[in-house]
Amino acid sequence: MSKALNTYRAYWGFRKIKKQLPPAKACKSVAETRDCINALNKLIADLKKEFGLVPDAAYMTIKDYILIQDRLVIKEFEKDFHD
Repeated sequence: MSKALNTYRAYWGFRKIKKQLPPAKACKSVAETRDCINALNKLIADLKKEFGLVPDAAYMTIKDYILIQDRLVIKEFEKDFHD
């Protein structure tokens, strides 16, 4: 199979999964963001295995979720600290 076709299929596989996840900004808890990160990591493993590549957008999406998760952790820490 051609690399271009693999790239196309991997990208659409990623888009399909991403649609099922809430946008990073909508995550309300660390557990929710962790579930999304785990789903995306599994997708990355599947894409690598099936197509031998991963769209850059998949890594960027995970970075977004990790940023949100870090902010939520800091917010929780500040709340506990100020109570």
